[in-house]
Amino acid sequence: MELPGGFSLASLGAYMSKTATFRWLGALPNDVVLQGLVIGSSLMLGSFIAKRFVLRLPPERFHRLMEAMLLIAGLTMLAAALQ
Repeated sequence: MELPGGFSLASLGAYMSKTATFRWLGALPNDVVLQGLVIGSSLMLGSFIAKRFVLRLPPERFHRLMEAMLLIAGLTMLAAALQ
């Protein structure tokens, strides 16, 4: 029997051990850890807030938005690669 969130908990433990190892080796400065915490917290909060809006979208509109975002992301990567 697998516990809900068991995989997430295992991943969190792995990342925490990696973070501790890199900190112990001096390869992970405090400002980078702080930036990671701020960015991670912002992503989690944004996902939590956006879920309410996404669930209200009709499926076809959601698919069009995803296609538009993928197109923009692809064009952005191509533009960056050509510079």
